[in-house]
Amino acid sequence: MRHFCGALGLSIDVCRGDTQKDAIRPAPRDQLPLIEIWGDTIESAVRKWEEKGTEHGKPRNPKTRDKYAEIAGTFGAVLGRRPLQATTPKDLKEFVRLLRARKRSNCDGTIEDKLECLQCFIGQYEGTEDICQAIDDAIECLDTTRSRRLKFTPTQFAALIHGIYADNSLHPSYKHITSLDALTGARLEEICQLTGADIQVERSTEGEDYWLVRIADSAASGSGNAQLKTVQSIPRATLAGK
Repeated sequence: MRHFCGALGLSIDVCRGDTQKDAIRPAPRDQLPLIEIWGDTIESAVRKWEEKGTEHGKPRNPKTRDKYAEIAGTFGAVLGRRPLQATTPKDLKEFVRLLRARKRSNCDGTIEDKLECLQCFIGQYEGTEDICQAIDDAIECLDTTRSRRLKFTPTQFAALIHGIYADNSLHPSYKHITSLDALTGARLEEICQLTGADIQVERSTEGEDYWLVRIADSAASGSGNAQLKTVQSIPRATLAGK
């Protein structure tokens, strides 16, 4: 009752012109958590992150931007019409559940990376420290122990190559891709993006000719629309002599 009388008194003061109307405006978090009323969307947070990179002379990699937009889309499905400032620990649990429920389920290590991306977006805004802490708490609940990748033994590798080349149901191009993959150590996507211009013949100081395979994106090659996962994915792989 006392609170009601106080609000009524303020309203009367506003009507008299003794007080500005902002005095009776409820704080954002006391209003309905709808993006039409207050706050920011997760999509606008991604745009802000992208613009910040451009302002600092470091434009975002298109592949990274697409990856982050996908993360934002998944979290946007959780928030619905609510602003990112209204994020709750329950929302974070639902985000993790959606990632695990995908056809190609995300492991906890990948989910940790995506939660950190989310934290990067939300942390751009003031007053979101409690949400960032909730993301840290969600990460703590994950099993992020990553198993070490083991390489094939010579026997296993020989059996793999033999099995592929002995399978007559496979198209010859699949066999060639496997050979290039094994010889260069490149990712499958990088092998499939190769063009004739990326295979070069060079001569060593001993006078021996050898193949040089260039793994490059369209910016480096000057043609096509090839993309690489990271900047470190720009090697020049040398193959044995012709």
